[in-house]
Amino acid sequence: MVAAMHASTDSHSDRAVRLLFTAIGLILAISATVAGCGSLGDPTDGCGSGDTRDESCGPHSDAVDLAPAPPVSAPTVAMPSLPLASVSQVSIAVPRSTVANAEPAHARIPVAPGPSAVAHVVAPAAATARNASDGPWTQALASSTDARWLALRSPDRLVRSGDGGHSWQEAPFQLGRDARALMLDNGSLAILDGATVRWWDWQGATTNVTVRGFGSTLAWRASGTALVWVGERAHGRPSTYAIGVSRDRGATWRWQDAPSRGNEGNEIRADRDGTLRWMGASEAACGGGNQFRYRGHIDGRDWLPDDWTLDTPGDWAIGTRNAAYGVEDAPSCAGAWPCASRTLLGVRNRRTDALLTVGNHRGYTTLSAEGNGTVDVVSFEHRLVRVTDAGARAIVPSVPEGFRLAAVDSRGDPIGIVRGTAQRWNSTGHAWVPLGPAIPTHP
Repeated sequence: MVAAMHASTDSHSDRAVRLLFTAIGLILAISATVAGCGSLGDPTDGCGSGDTRDESCGPHSDAVDLAPAPPVSAPTVAMPSLPLASVSQVSIAVPRSTVANAEPAHARIPVAPGPSAVAHVVAPAAATARNASDGPWTQALASSTDARWLALRSPDRLVRSGDGGHSWQEAPFQLGRDARALMLDNGSLAILDGATVRWWDWQGATTNVTVRGFGSTLAWRASGTALVWVGERAHGRPSTYAIGVSRDRGATWRWQDAPSRGNEGNEIRADRDGTLRWMGASEAACGGGNQFRYRGHIDGRDWLPDDWTLDTPGDWAIGTRNAAYGVEDAPSCAGAWPCASRTLLGVRNRRTDALLTVGNHRGYTTLSAEGNGTVDVVSFEHRLVRVTDAGARAIVPSVPEGFRLAAVDSRGDPIGIVRGTAQRWNSTGHAWVPLGPAIPTHP
């Protein structure tokens, strides 16, 4: 009996020990579960990396999440821990409607060297927004003979590019908010800043000339290397616009009167050969009115009337190539009013041509034109129409909301301003290319 009692005691002791160890195991398992998911993971990871994972950690995956890197001097994105030989560059996927494939500098960002394989990734749209915050671009300029020369102007910045927008140079001077800039064919910039003419030549040298007698400015143009100012002189006749021409970077000026002054707008173009194109419009209170065109020259010769066969109050624009443009109701309307179809007309060398008819017209017609002396681009009813000696065709069926035509480069591609950002149309890729990503942040 004693032996049986000892055997029973040993059996109970063994069961107690096993129960104790089982309880300890359960406690440890519960603690591990509360601390993280699984017991095989990195203690700093929070979730195990083994094959048996609790679903509260999310589905198992061998992918490495991109997480923000520790704060550094510029925003960074931590890349997966891969050998540098297998991570040579990071491709940024950009919608075709935003950036053309023809601009690889905007679409590929190389990985910065170093063992951590950390790249500074900036998509074009983000970079454009960043630069717009420095001051939205209000003016875009382009050389009419070399597509590499570009310039952008904001209320407090002026930047210039000599390589098609891949790199930019900040102006070495400060500008007033009302300064006007123009680009000459060789990439030099002439800026009218109050009573000062600033010249920033293509090699980087600058000169400043103080001008006396300028009043309110209507236009600031260039003809070749000659500067053309149009406006009211400080002590001139208020009923007449004066035109000043300088061939020595603003040091001296020769003056002539504009041929007319309309009460519904006035515009001037200056061709490379010295020809001046003047256009304006007047409207009477009774409803009558007209538009008028003249041609002159920077040498001061007499103004001569130019052909204009239309009556398009408010819907006219002057281009290059001795061309002007107007908008009338489409012939299909047969005089009916209101007419839902509008026709863009071009007037050149005593000939008037219908260039494009647009239906479903609503509201006020928006019409503007820019050119490089060989090609005109006309903004009409939210479309862009390229006009050459060979004819006219719509190149952009729909421009972005808020688009404003600003310039035409030497290739005939338009440049526009869209809510403070500058974009150039790429005819090869049929897409808009932002000009902002390569511009340095405001100094």
